[in-house]
Parts: sequence; structure tokens; C-alpha cells
Amino acid sequence: MKYSLRTHNLEVSDLDRQQMDEKLDRLEKHIQIPFVADVSLERHTLRSAGETVTCIIRVEQGKQLFRSERSDSSLQTALDEAIDAIQKELKKAHDKNKRHGGGVQR
Repeated sequence: MKYSLRTHNLEVSDLDRQQMDEKLDRLEKHIQIPFVADVSLERHTLRSAGETVTCIIRVEQGKQLFRSERSDSSLQTALDEAIDAIQKELKKAHDKNKRHGGGVQR
């Protein structure tokens, strides 16, 4: 899946990027073309919680906008949780569209 990646106060290793690509590929079956996908990763240092990573995923398809934001102490966990959340949203919209005949008109 093609997406734009933005990072803030964080370096993404090649291994992390490869794992991110594999995990984001799971979303393709729920996305309708054309779409725009953005991933934002940001590291925060908070006195009370220590270091946290926030992952924000935005998918825009047509007039619909899907957004997921999750924070955790590790990059992979934040990414997994954000992908799971947006996957649920996309699946729900995809199923709703199929139920109401929103597919290709004949």
C-alpha cells in the first residue's frame, strides 16, 4: 500500500519500515481506489508517563475520512493498535457500502 510517512523526534529503522509496510498491506482489502493514506509517528517525553510514541493513520477515500490515533511506549505496539482500529473502521464502512449496494452501478 502506498502511503506518506511523517516522523517527529523519531528515527524509523529499515526493519521498522518493513514491518510497517507489511502491517499496512493488511488494510488494502478494505480500501477502495482512489485513496490517500498518511502515517504520522511522533515521540513524546512526558514526566508522568516517560517516553511514548503516537501513531496517527489517516485514510481518505472519496468524501470519507478515516482516522486512528494510538499511543504506547513502543513504536510497534502503537502502530499495531492504530492499524487494528482503522481496519475496524474501514471494514465497517466497506461492509455498509456492500449492504446498501454502493458498489459498481450497472
